[in-house]
Amino acid sequence: MKIMILSTGDELLKGQICDTNAAWMAAELVQLGQQVSRVVVVGDDLPDLVAGIREGLAHYDFTLVGGGLGPTVDDLTAQAAAEALQVPLVHDAKAEAIVRARFAVSGRPMPEINLKQALLPQGAQAIKNPNGTAPGFWVQRGDHRAVFMPGVPRELKSMFGRVVPGWLPQPAAPHQAVFQFLGIGESVAQEQLAALLPPGAPIRVSFRASSPELTLTLSSPDAVALAALEPQVAEMLRTGLFARSRVGLPAVVVALLREKGLRLAVAESCSGGLLGSVLTDIPGASEVFTGGIIAYDNEVKMRLLGVPASDLERFGAVSETVARTMAQGVRQRLDSDLGVGITGIAGPDGGTPEKPVGTVHIALATKDHIIHRQCAFRGYNRTAVKRVAAWTALKMIYDAIGSHMP
Repeated sequence: MKIMILSTGDELLKGQICDTNAAWMAAELVQLGQQVSRVVVVGDDLPDLVAGIREGLAHYDFTLVGGGLGPTVDDLTAQAAAEALQVPLVHDAKAEAIVRARFAVSGRPMPEINLKQALLPQGAQAIKNPNGTAPGFWVQRGDHRAVFMPGVPRELKSMFGRVVPGWLPQPAAPHQAVFQFLGIGESVAQEQLAALLPPGAPIRVSFRASSPELTLTLSSPDAVALAALEPQVAEMLRTGLFARSRVGLPAVVVALLREKGLRLAVAESCSGGLLGSVLTDIPGASEVFTGGIIAYDNEVKMRLLGVPASDLERFGAVSETVARTMAQGVRQRLDSDLGVGITGIAGPDGGTPEKPVGTVHIALATKDHIIHRQCAFRGYNRTAVKRVAAWTALKMIYDAIGSHMP
């Protein structure tokens, strides 16, 4: 089946937001045994929308359209669909009932402008939207079908899940193996992987980079061939591997801490609280995360974490000695099993020949000992230094929990 995704909105073309809807739908379709052939993004421009919808209906079995179903003047998708089909826009009683019901549930009066959302191409079938005011709809031209959904992600996802799978054929989904790893570049992984794959092997390789994490997915209709390859790939990636699923490193670390019955506290300087933030994004983190101290100023390092002024004077705030004291200090003060200390130079200023921008010291402390790592994140901007420092700390926790730490 040939599938096209059409996303609409000036904010997408201007880079104000990313097209997460298309990425999400493509991933869902893979899980349903389908592959997207084309993704198109157009702005709030009627001729471009008409052209995109006509392309989908002419050349693809199934077209998924997201966005442009609201009540304002820049919401043009229904009008564009009518022009693409060469039919008039007509009032749809079912669509109006959907809109009115949504306002009734919210207890708000319905502005007259929202009646625009009840205008659909003649022959279109309205789709209920339990999460918003904009009804979806679908149209058919011969063997080609197009479904139109709101652009608000939670509304689109809900509508997609309720209607799209039932319209798709159900081929046997390929067997898949997923590897999540850190600290290995995409090109290096590809080079190493090529040596493992025999010529003509029925294995599809795909990478998804979400810096600094990298996801490798191997797909094959041949379960035996894939099973034979999996342990070799896991061994190849062993230094960076942290999951065999699409779960991110923060969630993996929270799960491991819970499994081991350990509690963690963090002291952050250059990462500015990012490590604590990504950990508390995970449901259930309160069971294992005690808290954090953002010790950006040296006075805070001394007063709240017990860093001696003499160490700051002798070694500097960005040093192994200070990172170790921060880790042990936050562990003791917040009564935790583990403590992390992060201190570094995120840039763009502040570097020296001895300590250039990107120099970061990370320490992980238990009651009995401390692990330290000095990092050189060269070529990263300020935001990237903070992120990769936080993820490096997460990987240190992951490695330590699975090895010699209790």
